[in-house]
Amino acid sequence: MIDKKFYLIVPLILLLLTPISINDRTSRRVFEKDLVFEHSPSYTNERAKEVYEAVSQRSYLGFVRNLSEIGPRPFGSDNNVKAKNYIIEKLNEVSAGRIEVSVRGPSESVIGKLSGTYGADGPSIVIGGHYDSVEGAPGANDDASGVATALELARVLSAYSWPLDIYFCAWNAEEIGLVGSNEVAKIFRSEEISILVYINIDMILFPDNAAPQDEKVILGYDSSVSYHYSKMWANLVRVMNHNYGNLVTTQMPSSEISFWRRSDHFSFIGNGYRGILNVFESGIAKDTAYHRPTDTWDNPAYDYTLATEAVASMGSAIAFVVGGTHQQRIQEKHLGNIGMNSQKNMLVEITAPTNLTVSSSWDEFGSSSIELIGPTGQRITPEMTVTTSNEIESVFSTPLKGTYKVIVHNSMNSNVFYTIAMEYDSDIEGNGILDETETWTNAFRPDDDTGQTDDTTDYTDLTTIDSDNDSISDYDEIYIYHTDHESSDSDDDSIPDSWEIQMGLDPNVYDANADYDFDGLINAYEYLAGTDPFNRDTDQDSMYDGWEWQYGLNPLVNDADEDLDGDGWSNIYELQHGSNPTVPDSAMVQILPSLQIYGVIGLVFVLAMVIRKD
Repeated sequence: MIDKKFYLIVPLILLLLTPISINDRTSRRVFEKDLVFEHSPSYTNERAKEVYEAVSQRSYLGFVRNLSEIGPRPFGSDNNVKAKNYIIEKLNEVSAGRIEVSVRGPSESVIGKLSGTYGADGPSIVIGGHYDSVEGAPGANDDASGVATALELARVLSAYSWPLDIYFCAWNAEEIGLVGSNEVAKIFRSEEISILVYINIDMILFPDNAAPQDEKVILGYDSSVSYHYSKMWANLVRVMNHNYGNLVTTQMPSSEISFWRRSDHFSFIGNGYRGILNVFESGIAKDTAYHRPTDTWDNPAYDYTLATEAVASMGSAIAFVVGGTHQQRIQEKHLGNIGMNSQKNMLVEITAPTNLTVSSSWDEFGSSSIELIGPTGQRITPEMTVTTSNEIESVFSTPLKGTYKVIVHNSMNSNVFYTIAMEYDSDIEGNGILDETETWTNAFRPDDDTGQTDDTTDYTDLTTIDSDNDSISDYDEIYIYHTDHESSDSDDDSIPDSWEIQMGLDPNVYDANADYDFDGLINAYEYLAGTDPFNRDTDQDSMYDGWEWQYGLNPLVNDADEDLDGDGWSNIYELQHGSNPTVPDSAMVQILPSLQIYGVIGLVFVLAMVIRKD
């Protein structure tokens, strides 16, 4: 029988056989990047899609419910005042104070202004509905649904910086003759506030169940003015709805709307504004809760899913237009899957005669084709087409303004992941000048309607200026990253703003001494070394950056198998054994393997003697 002493000696043997390791820190935890910075999208539609997806049905319903539960809100009532105060509170809350809130006119309409970077040099976007109701009606649909649209879009859009001012409005005294909106329209006119479009929302919760799914919400446009002022906006909202959601909207000219003069948008028309869009429910003629006590938020006939789709479409159209169409051609990029032997349809709004370039690429070899259908339903033949095994590009001439349908066909017997890219010119303002060659202009300037280049001598395009020469434009510094545009190191931490932004650090926080990836290399040294401050092993050679930097190795090159000091041990072996890769190992270190072997032999001999003695 083996003596119990054997069990005491074996662990010592195993200990001696274990490689010696000094100063090994490879098990330290790696930080994840948690610093996110808003950035301008590369493609015009990227931010439009973000806005569409950010609109929340739960949030929208909550605004309708809260206003409805105040009760009937006729002009001059206590509940009317409560509703006004609620709207003021919510505009401040949802924007974290970024929206400037005021009460305008004798009727006390609530106006929220999200200031744009162009200020008075550019036109404005206005969104509104009325917060008063008739006596006895809680006014969930008429018109908490419109005010809730303004509040929800205020919540979503205030998360970004935009070039144009955006107004979120809640009119008062609509039910007694469009009083509040008329007062504010006059004020805007006197203050020379140019309006690119006013989007009016008046009752959108009650759909006509007999209507087709894509006609549940009506986009009413002014048929008495040219395309750019009104119909273009109806088209754009529908384009966004088709491309990013479940299509529920359709356009209708004012000549077919019997009640066209009875909502707040007409106050703006009466005061000379031409950019108008009036959004309303398809079931308005059948709405049995209209001006009745049953107009409550929980009316089972109300469809919040359809309403939210409409709200998201309006916000997306605004983001598409003001998210970067000026001083560049519009570029769109769409990703997704196309089923085998199937097709993908995209809508695009052409606002000026242009060449539309459409390209599609997919993730495997096969055949595909691109088709274009014009605004009147005609098939357009491409001017040029270039095809490879997994990519096709077609150029189409599009002389007519309006909505075009791009159809990409997948002729393969398998699903494919595709990328569709489109590029084309635009003229959002309809002044005959391509957006690529001009900046936004206020319509009250005397040369607005001449068709000549607008006077921009007093305008400074911050996107073309880099005051501190740090490769970040003054526009991005001021409005995107909120850094000092006159200093290349806003937080004075000896790390340039451009590098901090590139690597995901905060250029407004002194973090030179922080070590987010626990690699022994602080951020200031990460910058000097050119390493990733959130990756402890930038070159993926299993030697952490701090150790390589400390001993003069290159943390950007895989040099694990090299032998810097020529002592027969590779750099990675030096790290694993805690030795200095720049100095040949001492005699003691060199004989450690021999000592381990002799030690084991000695222990075995002692063990044998003990067993024999027993």
